[in-house]
Amino acid sequence: MSYLKKIYLENFRNYKQAQVIFSPKVNLLLGENGQGKSNILESIYFLSLLRSFRTNRIRHLQSWRSQQMLLRAHIEHDEKQEDILGIEYLKDKRKLRLNGDNVTRASQFIQQILGICFVPEDIELIKGSASERRRFLNITLSQFDPVYLQISHQYELALQSRNKLLRKENLSASVLAAFDQQLIEYGIQIFQVRYHFLKTYCPQLEDVVRHLYPENNQLQLKYIPSGLDLHDENIDNGQSLAQQFKEQLQQDFERDCKRGITHSGPHRDEMAISLNGKLLQYFGSEGQCRLAAIALKIAKTNLIEQYTTPQTTVLLVDDVIGELDLRSRNAFFDFIQNKGQIFIAATEIDSIPESLQPKIFHIRNGEISQG
Repeated sequence: MSYLKKIYLENFRNYKQAQVIFSPKVNLLLGENGQGKSNILESIYFLSLLRSFRTNRIRHLQSWRSQQMLLRAHIEHDEKQEDILGIEYLKDKRKLRLNGDNVTRASQFIQQILGICFVPEDIELIKGSASERRRFLNITLSQFDPVYLQISHQYELALQSRNKLLRKENLSASVLAAFDQQLIEYGIQIFQVRYHFLKTYCPQLEDVVRHLYPENNQLQLKYIPSGLDLHDENIDNGQSLAQQFKEQLQQDFERDCKRGITHSGPHRDEMAISLNGKLLQYFGSEGQCRLAAIALKIAKTNLIEQYTTPQTTVLLVDDVIGELDLRSRNAFFDFIQNKGQIFIAATEIDSIPESLQPKIFHIRNGEISQG
């Protein structure tokens, strides 16, 4: 089994320098709020996906007044093989390394650790805007398929170029047509990948709900693509979908020009999440939304275990069970305890089931001690 054996942090959040050797199973980070527990989880997630679950600004991750940040992870596959990941930021310049060699593509880097976080911010998956749900979908698909990350990047470049062109007074029809063609080419691939993935994902979600929720509760996820009518009969007909997307762009042309943005495409997709027929975004309580977000993440974890080759899967759990009732809390721990490597941040050891048998680390003022 592969697992995250060790991390080294330098000038990351409140850690000037820190090195931690982990258990291959359950690791419990104990400490009061504000001491640095979540920062350890965040560093692991950043090593996994080159992004934080708390901020989009790299500068916020660096220690105060520091110009350099370094993260390093040692992944043990067996007693004879170990991979070393490295991320270094010098001011705003990033360097990625795998076993000492430079890595130029993010897609090559993020496949090394499959990080799945359960954090307070997850509630925005349910209560937040459609962009939060698209972000969840994009991150999940990038972990399954590195090609998806490249397609998404190309689509985003075409979208930005098209929007800039729409804002110009003298709009070139031939240049717009070229960007439209790129938008259609990459957009159709994104639509197709999302559609097929969610056809597999939704049954997994239903299975999780049966165990996590009381009886007679249904958590439903509906994919609402922007600008296309997708169904089983046409989803693999790229030519038909391309024509449909092209006609939608033409239909939106005047509105796009007026506002300087592209109104249709996968960048405007939505996933509607309902509990017993009611949209949770508008009608769900705090506890219902929290539990729904947890269900989405557990279903993702189950899929990753089934459909990816053996890799380093780590679950990062930070303060998400406080609002759950006892039944849901026990079900959550039953789900995760047989997964890959687990990291839990908590203020009290009593909140963690004894059956997990964690390796315990005490966190205080950015200092880590074991025992």
